[in-house]
Amino acid sequence: MSGLAPPPARRQTLTEFFEGFFENDDGTTSILQLDDERLAQIEEIERTVGESAGFRVGAASTLTRHDRHLGEYRNTCILQFIKEGRQSELIIKNNRGPENDPLFFPEDREAFWKLVKIYLTWMMKQVQPRNSTDTRPRLATIANRRWSILHWARVYMTSPPTFRTLQAKTNSALYFAVNKFKVNTDRRDKPFFGRNELRYLIDHDLEKTDAFDVAESHHAVWTLALVCGVRPGAIGWSTHRRSNYLRWKDITIRRNTESPSKFDMTIEFPYMKGFQDANALERGHDADGCLRLTLRAPSNPDNILLSPTVRILAIALKRGLLAQYKNIEELLTGNHVEVMVSAEHLNDPIFLAATSGGRSLDMKRPASAAALSAYLNKRAKDAGFKSGTMYAFRRKAANNVDRAAGREALRQFMHHAPTSTVYETNYENANFDLDVTAIAMDEVMKPEQTSAQRAPILFRASLRADHATVQTRIDAYVNEHIDKTLDGHKATNERRRLKRLAWKALDAENQALQRETFTLEQLKARQAEIRGPSKLMNLIQNRFQKQKADGQDLEADELDELEDDENEDEEARLDLEELVGIDFSTHDEAEPDVEPDLSPAQSSSSSEKEASETIELGTDREFECGQVFDVPYDDVLYNFLEVMLEGDSQILSKGSSRPCQECLSDPTVPVEKKFRKYKNQSDLQRHLESNIHSPLKKWLRRVAAAQAQDGEGLARCYCGRAYAHLNKLQDHLEKVRDKGVEQDNPHFAGMTEDGWLQLNWEKSRRSVNNSRRIQAERQREREDLGRVRPQVEVLTERVPSTIVRGAYSGPQDPAATKRMQDFMQRTAHLPKLTPQSLKAKDEANGGGSVEWVTKEELRRGPSEHYKWVMESLKEMTGEPPAKKARK
Repeated sequence: MSGLAPPPARRQTLTEFFEGFFENDDGTTSILQLDDERLAQIEEIERTVGESAGFRVGAASTLTRHDRHLGEYRNTCILQFIKEGRQSELIIKNNRGPENDPLFFPEDREAFWKLVKIYLTWMMKQVQPRNSTDTRPRLATIANRRWSILHWARVYMTSPPTFRTLQAKTNSALYFAVNKFKVNTDRRDKPFFGRNELRYLIDHDLEKTDAFDVAESHHAVWTLALVCGVRPGAIGWSTHRRSNYLRWKDITIRRNTESPSKFDMTIEFPYMKGFQDANALERGHDADGCLRLTLRAPSNPDNILLSPTVRILAIALKRGLLAQYKNIEELLTGNHVEVMVSAEHLNDPIFLAATSGGRSLDMKRPASAAALSAYLNKRAKDAGFKSGTMYAFRRKAANNVDRAAGREALRQFMHHAPTSTVYETNYENANFDLDVTAIAMDEVMKPEQTSAQRAPILFRASLRADHATVQTRIDAYVNEHIDKTLDGHKATNERRRLKRLAWKALDAENQALQRETFTLEQLKARQAEIRGPSKLMNLIQNRFQKQKADGQDLEADELDELEDDENEDEEARLDLEELVGIDFSTHDEAEPDVEPDLSPAQSSSSSEKEASETIELGTDREFECGQVFDVPYDDVLYNFLEVMLEGDSQILSKGSSRPCQECLSDPTVPVEKKFRKYKNQSDLQRHLESNIHSPLKKWLRRVAAAQAQDGEGLARCYCGRAYAHLNKLQDHLEKVRDKGVEQDNPHFAGMTEDGWLQLNWEKSRRSVNNSRRIQAERQREREDLGRVRPQVEVLTERVPSTIVRGAYSGPQDPAATKRMQDFMQRTAHLPKLTPQSLKAKDEANGGGSVEWVTKEELRRGPSEHYKWVMESLKEMTGEPPAKKARK
């Protein structure tokens, strides 16, 4: 037995297939009669050709866009036909079928131009912008619809127009609508992120995050985008390609032949933008649809931080996916040429999605392209950049490759067609650091000076106001412009849109202020900040220095022990010499130190050579120099992997403990909580995003303090009513607010001052989650920690209870005494735990609500509160109240 899989069945060749239709026994060729088997084969071919008529070639997103635009075009054409009184010509009255398409794509060119221009004008007027902060859609959003119309014209028309003809015939209507409807034609700012920006982003994220594994995964994606310049859709799944994401089988990691502790990685991106044959991808990678790149190990230890290979190795080690190695020591001392992932994990995603709340990774779900972009954009804005997407890395990588390898290599790197001009129109930034003055005056060009003045690091130079101040202005903007008639999901979306508009306006204001007040000292400080050493690599260097110092102390201790042993041997030898009278001549003769005759320069050079035993590694251009480590490469790699595997969210110092300024300034916060110190900025941020500083919580604390000082222990309302329990007062005010509060209402002034009439007044202005989501997350945390709420015992039987007739109704006499009013407020908190149907029935019979009680409570006798109620009623009515027993 070979133990190998059986071979596949032999397929019939094409020659054998056609020879089966003929016979040549006498040297002549004659056509055989078609039997049932051959006839079935021919019919299958015909059926396949017929089925291919509806097959559409193109990317899933392109096909979806074509269908959406065709539906829009059908709608506008149907409206136009109805307006012209031609509805009788329509076969169907909706846009879901192709029955009317011959009418909408007529061979009469003038009629076709009219329909297309009407469609484009409708779109100019009605289409919403993709960016929620834009007031009108961009011109490109509307102009791209002409490509979709041209596609369907080629499907339905016998002689379709060319795009140039379509463009010429519709430009007048298109650009007239641009001016009339104020379509957005502004160019967007396109940031360029390089290695300096990436270092800063990683440091910033590590200082803020509490989920190290999630951040580590995104940082690996960023380094991959920095080096490979790929789109996010090549790494994570997208809407129309949910099974297209980077897997472990798409990478190959090998040891560097020159240095075994360095690792090279060949990565193949099988899912690139454009049409791909799904069957070809199942059988293997499509040669025309994939991008294959080889990533060499960096030579500068400082760039280990930016190495996708090292980060992916750390992820594989942490998840236990490597077949040959289980820890760092085995990996760095191994001798396998290829570092392999276990076969059972080859189809698993490399980059995983985060769980709800973003605190950990979901080991079963791959990350989406939208999630990768959203995470980067949020972190970039938090770090002070104007914006940030994966394309910021792609633009920078494209310009770097173009300058280093030329335009032809660039197009292969970008996965563009050889004749494509996409780079020139969308990515190229040749004038970014071009010194045109030096060119004109024949002087020495200094691109570093131009780059320093215009580099995207200046986005970070925008003056960032205090978070509380920014949030206050944003909330004021939203409350000022929100449509009060909206509710539900529409109100939520409108609030989000207004928040983005407010942030955009504040950022523009911030940039203008920065341009007015920014000084050279601040500019140099910002440049030094971004080009300075990475905080993470500084931490690694400090760890190495500490390990080195500990090692030197250990060596000194060992040396002392060795010297003691040598002294003992020497003493024993001398004793033996004296005993036997023999000189063993083991003393080393002191040789004179002969120093060569060196000049001062040669002497200095020699000492420097002896002091530097490690290879000095090269770095980038002088004006882009980052940190140059004096730590050996292997030690930096080991410590970096160790830090990654530790996965400590507190790996970088997040600042000393600090109190909450809002707690210090809030008189309602208790003293024992007012001076609490939070261990870091992230901890303080979580506190600020909670509801503790919401207007509702402040009001509750203030009213609770007033109730504690009240002589009768009551919580008093703006209208004069008093409640024994604070939650009853809150319920009363919520009902008043829900019914609407006019200016003549006694509650209006107090509720306005305390903020009852504001939207979302129960939330903190910094809260990013609503209360329900916070409660759900806390419940999940309790379940994860094994903490569950105590189960409430459900009563299964009813027991008789004495009900006071009229206790909840009260006298209707308008001259009722204040004591009776106080009594009504005091009894409003009594339990009402019966179903609404029983409650309504009891009240209809003149009784109150039935209270669920246990047999043990009945045996205790009347409570003090019950006795007080009975005495009060007796004093007011002069007779004991009627009683009624009910089951």
